[in-house]
Amino acid sequence: MEEKLRQAAEWVRQADGLLLCAGAGMGVDSGLPDFRSKGGLWRTTLPFLGGGMNAFFRKSNPSWFKDKPAEAWEFYGGRLQAYRHVQPHEGFNILRKWSQRCPMGSFIYTSNVDEHFQKAGFSPSRIVECHGALMDLQCTYNCHTGIWRWDGVIPERVGRRWFQSTTQREAGWPRCPQCKQIARPNVLLFGDFDWIDHKAKEQHRRFAQWLSSMQGKRLVIIESGAGTAIPTVRMKSEQYYTPQQPNLIRINPTESMGPFGTLSLHQGALSTIKHIDALL
Repeated sequence: MEEKLRQAAEWVRQADGLLLCAGAGMGVDSGLPDFRSKGGLWRTTLPFLGGGMNAFFRKSNPSWFKDKPAEAWEFYGGRLQAYRHVQPHEGFNILRKWSQRCPMGSFIYTSNVDEHFQKAGFSPSRIVECHGALMDLQCTYNCHTGIWRWDGVIPERVGRRWFQSTTQREAGWPRCPQCKQIARPNVLLFGDFDWIDHKAKEQHRRFAQWLSSMQGKRLVIIESGAGTAIPTVRMKSEQYYTPQQPNLIRINPTESMGPFGTLSLHQGALSTIKHIDALL
């Protein structure tokens, strides 16, 4: 492991630009849950969602906001509350420092909806949020294609009794400015044909421009906390992996394997990033 860490430090030192890919595991050291670990959302929210390993999939879809909007916002409002109040861990600042040392800087590709890279000081123009952002809202019924920010107060959570007076409770949740129906987060859910993706498309356009500018330069990919169950981030990392000049550093305490030549670091994000930084 020590030799792998030294190699990772050397790759970072030689990089012209960094592609920083992050999944839910990147936020664990900030105190946020991932999805499938012992303390992840699947286990901590299953009783609330009605139990069963498929409960998360059944509930995390657009129909939840149409059928039981108060219950949907109870869950997503709690996540939004956590994302607003939790601060990004030190590893984010270290990655930003590394980015500033690179001639071409860095670009972030993340499935996280918590906006912690922005909170840590990364430029929003250098971020792709492939699943959207929880702080952005859209109309649940797609009466228009606008996306807007919601900085409103989150109603206090009071458990299952909260659902018994749905009409009253719904009054506190954000509504579409045009049709006045309850809004939903601009987050890509399962089976989501209503997700408004023009913000994500613009992010991808800027990402493509940056990658074009990296032609002929040394690109190093640092992936943190991205699992295999929904492999969007891992697939993006491997899309730009080059076997002729290996350039993928995969940080994951349980699923660090990768293509031949990958630097597989079987540890958590914060401790690994700090260790590499010390070697730098």
